[in-house]
Amino acid sequence: QTHTKVLICTHTNSAADMYIREYFHPHVTSGHPEAVPLRIKVDLKSASSTDDITLMYCLLSEDKKKFKYPNPETVHSHRIIVTTTMAARFLQILKLPCNYFSHILLDEASQMLECEALVPLALAGDRTRVVLAGDHMQMTPKLFS
Repeated sequence: QTHTKVLICTHTNSAADMYIREYFHPHVTSGHPEAVPLRIKVDLKSASSTDDITLMYCLLSEDKKKFKYPNPETVHSHRIIVTTTMAARFLQILKLPCNYFSHILLDEASQMLECEALVPLALAGDRTRVVLAGDHMQMTPKLFS
């Protein structure tokens, strides 16, 4: 559907990268350019620690060594955004309008703390469809002090 804007959030960078490599990249390369996702990655490590396929969908600095934050135009030009729950805070900074995302999917929801889940959920409006996916029998969130 051409009017949909989907935000997919995971608990970890590795899970978000897996969405890109295993689901979206094969779909895009098989002839579905409308499904090109934007992978928002805010990582203190250099971009060299990320696989080449995932990097194709990330915003990178001009020297291709660091990740960049998205601007509103970049977000508007993609129908699918993939990031972690905590990196979704950078979408809040953009002050997107209410109901901007038609769908928000939180994967591994049973592994995250409630406060982590609230970051992307703050982007939901009254018409946003929200899906919380996760196996409650897997590992629970861990706190370290």
